[in-house]
Amino acid sequence: MKARLVDSQYDPIQGGILRMPDGAYFNWGAPRARSGSEDEGWSDAEGLLQLGGLPPGAFTLSAEAPGKEPKLVEVVIVSGVSTDIGDIVLPDAEGGITVEITGKKDGVEYSVVVFQPSGGAVLPFLPIHGDTCEVRNLPLRRYRVTVTGKKGGSLVGEDVTLTQEQRKQSIRIDVSSVVPD
Repeated sequence: MKARLVDSQYDPIQGGILRMPDGAYFNWGAPRARSGSEDEGWSDAEGLLQLGGLPPGAFTLSAEAPGKEPKLVEVVIVSGVSTDIGDIVLPDAEGGITVEITGKKDGVEYSVVVFQPSGGAVLPFLPIHGDTCEVRNLPLRRYRVTVTGKKGGSLVGEDVTLTQEQRKQSIRIDVSSVVPD
């Protein structure tokens, strides 16, 4: 099966993925092989991707790319027939969270880690500049936003849900209880 990932202006998206959804948000910070497999395909510089090994049947696939809203795509695979689902348009993600840090300890550097509700990191170890961290281009969904030491340690945080009505949100996190590594 093949497809092409494009943005709203129909420019190709490189480094996007088409995969079988597993209920987890994709972790863009994790290193991984970027080759087509039975359950995922990565887009090249032209936005083209291939997904191999799917048995005949109807599937719902998730098309995703950094800074873009994910999209579910319905596809039917027929034995012996090459399936081209064409262009999949992924609009820009419009969500954003401003994290303000309070209770900082002298000499300690902190990082923001954004998690999905089930616990896996979506965006690990984002730097904090001064007392704030701007997390931009997030898809509209629920997140657990935490702060930890620059290289890890205990976490403090809160849940944030980005919606059509509340695309941008600001939160304040007291880090006085964080024990950095």
